[in-house]
Amino acid sequence: MPSISLENSPNVDDWVAVEKDGSVTVQTGKVDIGQRVSTALAMVAAEELDVEYDRVQIVRTQTQGSPDEGITAGSGSMEQSATAIREATATARHHMLGLAAEEFEVDASSLDVADGLITSRDTNSTTTYGDLMGGKTFNIPVDVEVKIKDPSAYKIVGTNVVTRGLEDIISGKFVYVHDMNMEGMLHARVVRPPHYHATLKAIDEARIERLKETGVEVVVDGSFIAVAHADEFQAIKAAERAKAAIEWNLEDGLPVQDLYESLTSNPKVSHLLIDGAPVDDPIPELGDPPADATATLSGRYEKPYFMHGSIGPSGAMAVLVGGKLNIWSHSQGVYTLRDAAAEALGMEADDVVIEHVPGAGCYG
Repeated sequence: MPSISLENSPNVDDWVAVEKDGSVTVQTGKVDIGQRVSTALAMVAAEELDVEYDRVQIVRTQTQGSPDEGITAGSGSMEQSATAIREATATARHHMLGLAAEEFEVDASSLDVADGLITSRDTNSTTTYGDLMGGKTFNIPVDVEVKIKDPSAYKIVGTNVVTRGLEDIISGKFVYVHDMNMEGMLHARVVRPPHYHATLKAIDEARIERLKETGVEVVVDGSFIAVAHADEFQAIKAAERAKAAIEWNLEDGLPVQDLYESLTSNPKVSHLLIDGAPVDDPIPELGDPPADATATLSGRYEKPYFMHGSIGPSGAMAVLVGGKLNIWSHSQGVYTLRDAAAEALGMEADDVVIEHVPGAGCYG
């Protein structure tokens, strides 16, 4: 069945381009967060196009050109993006074979393809993907009924390849978002409140002024406090000093003396799950055990919290030039982040560009 990703990006040009040198550029809305999906997608594209794996380049996901495939989560990258790319590249291959058949005046079924080289068995004429399409657009929709390769004919999928970027990761050369640097860049740290409901009660202005005298920029917006400095270590130390200058109104924070008791006694909202989705239907009362039950059990079970947490701090870099904001982030959903950032900053979504750069702040 066709990929849901094709609903937002239905054209071949949304997914694949053939360059003049015969290399292939593939777009995806899914990002690498440790699972190295770019490697799998490159293999899928290479397989359907009959080109070598190394000829396929996966473009780093961004909101200016990449398909909107929502969030990279739930193990959906292969189901969604790989299916779309398979159908798009199969459509592209079929289209290029049609162009070659027309040029050679032969039937397309008489053509063979090896690493992007098309050969006619009838005339021995040859051409390449680069000759046919290099620098041109396809201008055709993805054919969801196009014939794709039978798995028995696979030459690339299922084989061992070198994972994209793995050599640089192992050698320490890989550039994560935390490694990025630009002239005039400031490092920022947010001064976190003790808990979600805490609000700013008072701040020692004299201490804050002394921080500013050392070149630290301090932002106080309601109960949001942050510091920034050209040197990252100085920003970290400044956040600690700012924290000591703040008095918080703790209000009604969650008690932590007995966490599990709080989970059962604090007000909560519960939803009934139907087919894995929460609904507003009332939750039925637990009925009596069957009359023929030989034994009934009741119990309370507690276990420590498991955190879906990162192995490093979250981070991002932003540059505002001429009313256009560029943000580099390791977000799992670049379009979702773009819309949220635009709303928070009172900007048009088209004036915000999010580019994914791997970082340890996301799992993997």
